[in-house]
Amino acid sequence: MALLFEVSEFKDRLRKVKEGMLRSGLQVLIISDPANMNYLTGYDGWSFYVHQGLVVALDHDEPIWWGRGMDANGAKLTTWLKHDNIRPYADDYVQNMFKHPMSFVADILREKGWESRSIGVEKDNYWFTGMCLDTLRKELPQGTVHDATSLVNWVRIIKSPAEITFMKQAAEVCKHVMDTAIESINIGTLESEAAANVYHAVVKGTEKFTGDHPAIFPIMPSNERTSAAHLGWDPDRKYASGDIILLELCGVRFRYHCPLSRTVYIGEPPEELKEVADVVIDGIAKTLDFVK
Repeated sequence: MALLFEVSEFKDRLRKVKEGMLRSGLQVLIISDPANMNYLTGYDGWSFYVHQGLVVALDHDEPIWWGRGMDANGAKLTTWLKHDNIRPYADDYVQNMFKHPMSFVADILREKGWESRSIGVEKDNYWFTGMCLDTLRKELPQGTVHDATSLVNWVRIIKSPAEITFMKQAAEVCKHVMDTAIESINIGTLESEAAANVYHAVVKGTEKFTGDHPAIFPIMPSNERTSAAHLGWDPDRKYASGDIILLELCGVRFRYHCPLSRTVYIGEPPEELKEVADVVIDGIAKTLDFVK
């Protein structure tokens, strides 16, 4: 498979992460956030339901990918790493109360002579558990473990020209997705039918760019459900006159997202709602002017 970015770009990202490690006094970094794994290596497997990650060391030229054995081929297909730096663990580590994958990671660190180093971990994310931390500290008592939750994220904030290109393409897909959603909302149409049209548009994309699956389902509640932040559609309900619908959708291009939010009213909106819309539009315009 062709990489989405040049190897030189991945190496530049790695260099910047290592600079951040130096500033933080870290010699080794264990990465468990799937987005950060993708950023540094290109890894694109939907495998984060089990423990997986990267090990980055200041004196090692590539990250080391570690994960479940059945996912190793995914790493070989989607990353720029040498196969020696793809380290799968056996299936008896999966959901085993007595054998944790972080013990496997500790074995890698001992093998490399890194067990006594200053080790950073991403403590505050969904994929690094309390058991991960306990196991790592138990296995490597001579090392020191520190929080490095946002270290890679701060590097990711500044996008490269290649990344910006994908984001612009995602924006074009997003416009198509939103247009599709608005066109699909009509009196008597099932909310689930509108949602299906949105999914189709997100994945199919435009005539110029194909899409990708989004990180979250289409948020498109109606009426009183709009008072909640993260509800989807009401599957068996049909749209009716006077409905208000919140749309929070996105276009996606190779995992790069462009989100967009709109509010749809079926019929003539009340004056109060028009006034609120005017205030919001004015606020957004002033904010954009300030940012510029």
